[in-house]
Amino acid sequence: MNKKKPWPRRSLPCWLYGKLYRARCDFLHGNPLQAKPLIPKGSKESLLWLAPSLYRLALTGFLGLSDVNKIRKSANAKAISEFIIARSQLRSHQSIIERALLRARKDPAPSPPGRGFIS
Repeated sequence: MNKKKPWPRRSLPCWLYGKLYRARCDFLHGNPLQAKPLIPKGSKESLLWLAPSLYRLALTGFLGLSDVNKIRKSANAKAISEFIIARSQLRSHQSIIERALLRARKDPAPSPPGRGFIS
């Protein structure tokens, strides 16, 4: 009755980082490294191209950049416009990073209807 527990499911960025980290460790320890582990099965992109996107997500989470300050009820027009600009810039960059990581998925995710994203 020695059944192995299955690995817990991980989020896509966590899974990609794990693959990249294992390849890094193999390289640093002098183990032979081939191209196959660097391109996940069914992926469009190499993990090397996804590393900057993973790093950006990690920094966003660690530095708390995803939390744009909440706007006060008594804010003036300038404060409201600054809030909207900051939030739209953050969401724009975040969307680009998330689309880059989705290119590593095994099954192609359809783009949302009504969006003109170039893949």
